[in-house]
Amino acid sequence: IVILGVVAISFFVIKKPINSGNLLSDENLQVQFDVIKNSVQDCMEITSEDALRIIGIQGGYYNPPKDYLDLGWTFIPYYYNNGIIVVPSKEKVEGELGDYVDYSIKKCINQIKEKDLDINYSIPKTNVTLSPGIVKFVINMAVSINKDNRVVKLELKDSPILIHSKLYDILGVANYVVEGHRKSELCMDCVSKITEDKGLFFEGIEFEGNKRIYVITDGDSKEESPYSFEFIVKYKGDTNVK
Repeated sequence: IVILGVVAISFFVIKKPINSGNLLSDENLQVQFDVIKNSVQDCMEITSEDALRIIGIQGGYYNPPKDYLDLGWTFIPYYYNNGIIVVPSKEKVEGELGDYVDYSIKKCINQIKEKDLDINYSIPKTNVTLSPGIVKFVINMAVSINKDNRVVKLELKDSPILIHSKLYDILGVANYVVEGHRKSELCMDCVSKITEDKGLFFEGIEFEGNKRIYVITDGDSKEESPYSFEFIVKYKGDTNVK
């Protein structure tokens, strides 16, 4: 297992290389197949990393929810709107991450080109599991590399992508914040203590009088652009934020 740092993103990828075996007697052809195999591995990692980044900016969503602020290039969801709680569940966020990978990995693989080789693949279905400190992507997808009736088949599900991430803890903080607004009393000192203990940084930016954009970032990151997670709360006028 090789652990690689990801530039400009505050998490790590744990790689398990795709195993296709050494199926070809032609050394030159084997080299071509290996190039594609490595490119597919790169697609798996890149799309999983991008899924986490996009889902963080968009508050746990790939597909826009019913209630959100449209910024044109992206959106920020409402988690609480005048008494209505719309926080996505852990299972919902896992599904949104999987949807992003399912869409993006096909585009990535379509860009892989190698002379005289054909690449075919099945419809992907990605299962994602959020756990404390880790996000696991299992991409159920078969990729076939063909030339002159010789075929190498890659089963991507046999090489799960594990990424170190604080997304699980971030969702817990988001739920705590929304619950505070529901009770019309949010203890900011309590939020600061919780996030500090988890190595997170928390910030609320008020706009339009009774709305706040909350941003939770990885406080342990040394990167210039640390991992961030954003959502909006529209609270009642009598909410006490202290």
